[in-house]
Amino acid sequence: MIKNIERIGGWLNQNYIIRLFGILYQGGIISAGKKVSNPYTEILAKLRHKVGAHSAGYRNPGKSDSKKITKLINKHLDNSFIPNNADFFNLSIDTVIEPLKNQCVQFIRTLEGKVKN
Repeated sequence: MIKNIERIGGWLNQNYIIRLFGILYQGGIISAGKKVSNPYTEILAKLRHKVGAHSAGYRNPGKSDSKKITKLINKHLDNSFIPNNADFFNLSIDTVIEPLKNQCVQFIRTLEGKVKN
């Protein structure tokens, strides 16, 4: 029971990723990001499938998609994260979630008037 209570913060961060993806997907932002290879919408889209929408958020360090997401996070958001033995994706608010959201907002501003729903 206590172990599950300690994971509530992680679950909330996973929910944030899923909800942010949903909002941006509905608005055509994820597709627009894919067209121009935006790394932040790519991180968001890949995380959405790995942190709760289709899994429990566990990270399999041996899988190539886990490695790719981790490399993108390290390159564009948090290069201090050492993923070798991590069981979960890094969803720290201050180093991943907030900067990811901010970069997505910045990307959206470059698209104003260009994206069709």
